[in-house]
Order: sequence, then C-alpha cells, then structure tokens
Amino acid sequence: MTPSKIINGLERGKFASLAKVTPAGSLEARLLATGTTLYWRFTFDGKTEREIIGIYDPAAPPKSFRPSERGFSFAAAMREAERRAIEHHQHRDEGGRPALLAAQKVAKHSASEAKRIAAQNTLGNLLDAYCEHLKAIGRRSHADARSIFRLHIKETWPKLAAMPA
Repeated sequence: MTPSKIINGLERGKFASLAKVTPAGSLEARLLATGTTLYWRFTFDGKTEREIIGIYDPAAPPKSFRPSERGFSFAAAMREAERRAIEHHQHRDEGGRPALLAAQKVAKHSASEAKRIAAQNTLGNLLDAYCEHLKAIGRRSHADARSIFRLHIKETWPKLAAMPA
C-alpha cells in the first residue's frame, strides 16, 4: 500500500506505519481532529518513543523535500525522519536522540544564562554599584559621582557603558 492510501484509510486516533526509516525507526501517521500528524518512531534500550515531525499536507508537491507552509509531504517527512534517525544512530553510545536533545537543552540554557550574566556585568552597572556603595557608607559624593558617570560615560559612550566589566 502507498503512504497516501494508508493515510487516507486512517482511523481517528490510531497510528499507522508508513515506511521504515534507515538507519533506525519508522515513519508513522495518526489522524487527529486537527489533521494527520506524522511521527518518527524509534526504540532505544527496549523503550519505544515517538517524536512529532509535523502535520501532513496532502496538497504539498509529492517530491518536495522541504515542508510547505501548511505541513510536510511524505518525502519531506521521510527526509526529516532520516535526519533524526542518523542523529540517534550517531549518538547511541551516549543515550541516543533523547540524550542528545537533553544535552542541547542544557547547552542552550547555559548559553542563555551566560548571556544574562554578561548583560548584568557591564561597566554601567559597575559604576552604579560603586555609587550605591558610596551612598551606603554615607558619602555625599555619591550624587556627584552618579551624575558624572551618567553624563560623561552612559550618555556619551553608551556602547562603552554596555561592555562587560
């Protein structure tokens, strides 16, 4: 049976296998109220998992390898499933695709945390902290220092004030 015939004959809520994906897994479809959703199904350490690829677009050109605005053609979904299967196969010693996704999530979080810290540790913030320190120890010069830093550093050289301290 062709994938389009399998998709057209789907019962709502049931999974149907469309094709085997090399090197691991299979491409599956499931009919939902929102449309037909395509999945890549794989097994790792005896546990079966499914990852959503996207919505099936019956109007997409059948040989297109890229998803359309409305969804995936069978060929595009197959290519995406193969890409994921290759990643899974290449990282199977570290835990496969689930471990790869977890490592990517940690790396993304670490990068965003580093970016947030870098945005906080700027020259402008250092100067503000210095003025707060002067105020905390009772120096009246804190107001003069704050005004001088604002006029001669922050407003005149905003890029310099935004640089890491």
